[in-house]
Amino acid sequence: MSTESRKTAFKLALGALVVSAAALGYGVWAAVIDTVGSNRLIVPLRVERPGEAQLFYDRGAGIREEDSARVEVLPSAELEDVAFPVPRVPLREVRFDPFIGAGRFAIGQPRLESASGRFIAKFPLAAVVPRFQIVEFIRDGKQWVGETVPGANDPQLTFGLGAPLRVGKPRVPWIEGLVTAAVAVVALRLKSRAVGTVS
Repeated sequence: MSTESRKTAFKLALGALVVSAAALGYGVWAAVIDTVGSNRLIVPLRVERPGEAQLFYDRGAGIREEDSARVEVLPSAELEDVAFPVPRVPLREVRFDPFIGAGRFAIGQPRLESASGRFIAKFPLAAVVPRFQIVEFIRDGKQWVGETVPGANDPQLTFGLGAPLRVGKPRVPWIEGLVTAAVAVVALRLKSRAVGTVS
């Protein structure tokens, strides 16, 4: 291999090292965030009126106000992701109130993500079922379209769980670490050969 070829190979290896080191750094950051941060239960939702959606989660003490999260929602033409922070503990039951009052709404498949946005689990659409004050609930493709009873003041849905919803473990970036170490070794060898050739 000529001197120029070795220099080019070293530069390419150096670039690959920078990329793999960046991936490793991101992996470490995500693992730390996922360890200390809350998970997020994402609910694709469409409502016709502004209001406040509320998610209740049973962490072992039943459905109660102190184990819930509220998020303001606005009218939209399409499903919009609404993110609710949930604790990193197995959840036994999940109740969802799309808004307070009467009206129409649509809901897609809820999913659970880590604090860094890593996918953990997804509810099948069939697991989303009406619980209280909902008179119409019709499947339309990948969403349910619902309507509350007239004069509703607390419409509710349930996200069915066959077993406690798993928490998800933080992902340790082993692969990124091994790739970074391997690329670093290759870069050092190429550098030593290039320097040896020049001298």
